[in-house]
Amino acid sequence: MSDRGRALIAFFQSLYGMEAIALSTEGRHDAALDLETGAIYLLDPQYPDGEMILVTYAGGATHLVGWWKVTEALLLRHARAMAVIVGGTERREYEMIIEHFRHKVGTE
Repeated sequence: MSDRGRALIAFFQSLYGMEAIALSTEGRHDAALDLETGAIYLLDPQYPDGEMILVTYAGGATHLVGWWKVTEALLLRHARAMAVIVGGTERREYEMIIEHFRHKVGTE
């Protein structure tokens, strides 16, 4: 897992409705659990920089998804939730979380 890959998973873990979980035998928090859907997001060994994210669904099915599709969906959900919680607008919350994403992960 590269630094960028680790940063991407750590960022997912920090979003609304997500939780850090350990799937490795070393006990590292190397995956993100979606508390709303039960999906688990982790890096596929073939894509250590996170170009593709391995999604394991609650029923056990797996699917490789482009990192930006996963990121966009999670950022939008986070922005909507935060707008309700803090009483702001979704647009403003999205702008803030995308800036945080750029800072933490180093890309858009």
